[in-house]
Amino acid sequence: MFKKKKRVKFANWVLNNYTKSDITRWLFSDEKYFDVNGIYNNQNDRIWAISREAAHKRGAIYETTKFPVKVMVWLGVCSEGFSVPVIFEDESMDAQRYIDEVLPIALECGNEMLGEHWTYQQDGARPHIHYLSQK
Repeated sequence: MFKKKKRVKFANWVLNNYTKSDITRWLFSDEKYFDVNGIYNNQNDRIWAISREAAHKRGAIYETTKFPVKVMVWLGVCSEGFSVPVIFEDESMDAQRYIDEVLPIALECGNEMLGEHWTYQQDGARPHIHYLSQK
């Protein structure tokens, strides 16, 4: 509930402090982890079989790895379209990787799509709010 109140408060602040044309010059960004193998929910999958072997023959045995392979994807979006995605195949993103690999793409895409004067909107993830990222 607290997060919803914060979002509503932020939305009202934006409505009271910016014009519609200002907001069309914002580049919003976020990142998301994706499991390379997909996410399997055994609650959504049922098969009737007389034995485990019979279930396996019908493709119902799903094996998972203890540490699934994940990738993180960063993307920016604005009124003019999408940025180039940044894909992190190894490790997670820290402040230095954010500065070195994401911010140059955000700057280039923002300038290309929105011109010289635009606003970069990011969430409060640790790499975003790190003191080095704020310079």
